[in-house]
Amino acid sequence: MFQLSHVSKTYGGQDALHDVTLEIGGGMSYIVGPSGSGKTTLLKIMSGMDDRYEGTVSYNGQDLRTLAKRDRSRLFGQVFGFVWQDFNLIEERTVRENVELASWISAEADERAIVRAMRDMKIEKLAERPVRELSGGQKQRVAIARELVKDPEVIFADEPTSALDKRSAKATIGILRVLAKERSVVVVTHDRSLLAGSPYVYELDKGTLSQAPKPRRAAERAARERRPPRLPIAAALRMGAIAVRRNLGHTLSILLAALISASLLLSSAGTAVAGAGQSEFDRLYASYGDQLLDLSLFSSFIGAGYNNGKKSDDPNVDVDQDLSGLYEKYAQDDRVKMLMVPQPFQDIHVTVDGHEYPITSTNNVPVMNKLLAGSMPADSKGGDASDSQQIAVPESFVKKLGISNEDAIGRELDFKGSVYNWASGSPVEVPLSAHVKISGVINTDMVSDVGGSTSKYSVDDSFFFSPATLKRMREAAGMSGDAPALYLRAKSPKDLISLKNELNANGIVPTGHFEQVEKLVKMNDETSQQTGSATTVMGTLSVAVVAAVALIGAILRRREFAILNVAGYVGRRLAGALVGEFVLLAVMSAALFVVASPVVNAITQALWRVSIMRIDLIAVGALMAAGLSLLAYVITMVVASLSRPADALQRGER
Repeated sequence: MFQLSHVSKTYGGQDALHDVTLEIGGGMSYIVGPSGSGKTTLLKIMSGMDDRYEGTVSYNGQDLRTLAKRDRSRLFGQVFGFVWQDFNLIEERTVRENVELASWISAEADERAIVRAMRDMKIEKLAERPVRELSGGQKQRVAIARELVKDPEVIFADEPTSALDKRSAKATIGILRVLAKERSVVVVTHDRSLLAGSPYVYELDKGTLSQAPKPRRAAERAARERRPPRLPIAAALRMGAIAVRRNLGHTLSILLAALISASLLLSSAGTAVAGAGQSEFDRLYASYGDQLLDLSLFSSFIGAGYNNGKKSDDPNVDVDQDLSGLYEKYAQDDRVKMLMVPQPFQDIHVTVDGHEYPITSTNNVPVMNKLLAGSMPADSKGGDASDSQQIAVPESFVKKLGISNEDAIGRELDFKGSVYNWASGSPVEVPLSAHVKISGVINTDMVSDVGGSTSKYSVDDSFFFSPATLKRMREAAGMSGDAPALYLRAKSPKDLISLKNELNANGIVPTGHFEQVEKLVKMNDETSQQTGSATTVMGTLSVAVVAAVALIGAILRRREFAILNVAGYVGRRLAGALVGEFVLLAVMSAALFVVASPVVNAITQALWRVSIMRIDLIAVGALMAAGLSLLAYVITMVVASLSRPADALQRGER
């Protein structure tokens, strides 16, 4: 039983309904009136679609306006059924897919209910045909079958025959009259020929009730407890699969937008964009090797007035500085990759397994370009002096031994050579020797830059000892009073400049490729800022692309969402109905990114010199694509939640 008390509704300052009070019971009832009389507005209010009115409307004593979303879902999914003037079917789907729509959240509806509804409406042979291929009469039968699956207590029919020919209209009214024997059927129409002398006619004129019969009692129905609507995960995924397959244009647009946006996001990530500064660093590194990050400290030297190999106008500078304590200070510095103590030797002879190997003197300071095997010599942390007797030897020496770099590690040798002691003011050659173990093999190529051109040669007499070993050798030569020279190798260009500035601040003058590296650091900082801005722009653009595609697609699907709504998909059940679709889209987006990664890589390399062909980057890109698809779900869900059936579904005149 419906009870309406003093119901009023205005549109744009004009009354659509004015102080309507009535009761409608069971059986077939008609609401009639000319166009604009307010009959469709009254139906929307009675069915619970529109809650923006004055007065009260109740069904079986329950105020419809106060219903929670869960109760509204039960109302639309189990209690009320709807037959529309324009059918409100999902045209892209088949007859069966439309009919079974209400069954997904019905705890009672099953395959038998679907088959029975299609059989009763004589559409079982049309089950697999797309709805768009049907005639108007056939579509109306499909719409009624969809509602019969609910087994509703009330059926609202809004101008159910106005879009049909006479034969189909007569058949539709006949069906509704049969259904009215077991439930309430409320028909809104302007066609009085359908009334057939029925005494249960409610007439509206300019929003005012002009005729209202005494209601009859609703037909007795067997009482049964109906379980609340629910949407199982399997049903949500099945609905999602149907939506993905039938909304092909929407599916492809989301997948393509997610692929493009994920590619842009991945390409603009800080780990991906290769700036001009990095390219220049790579070029210099190819020329100088690891020495590019070396910082050399000498107790005394003469600045020759050269800058990058070119004569400058700067005066020569004599430098004398105290290096004591610097080794200990920087041994554990996080900016330092390794520390080396260079000591030039003359007249070097090395004996291995009883065979002596003379080493040609280059009169050069020892050079260490790259560690090829093992480790650089270091002092023992356990206090065992024998473990500190270590040496790193040039690769050219290992070749003389006729063994591999790896096989040389751990071999013992006797080292003999001489050094010059300047303590007296004149050079005094002092012979030295040590029994040591090979800890590492090094590349000793020296790169020089003269007049803008570089040349490379090997400094074959570059031997590096562990600090403790070298200290004992220098003490034996009477050189313990002077701190030896020191090489620091920085971990990065920024670390090199930081170390150089720190030493300068403490009155220590290092040498190295500072001017080139400082330019690179500045260039990289500028590139990083530009990259950060580009990342922000591209990231925003990427998200905006997906958001725009999702928003447009969702707006175009508002009618579909409204159909779902009046089928009982309200609140969480509407979210569940859509989540299955977008979970599948997320999986498809990730898979598409993986499959298309070679093409994406070719494009990113051509445009930005960025390669994404790494497992970790492809995985990140796939996750981005999936995440963007889920973003599309959030946007779609917002639009779906805001879509009011009263506004989105076309019905008869106001």
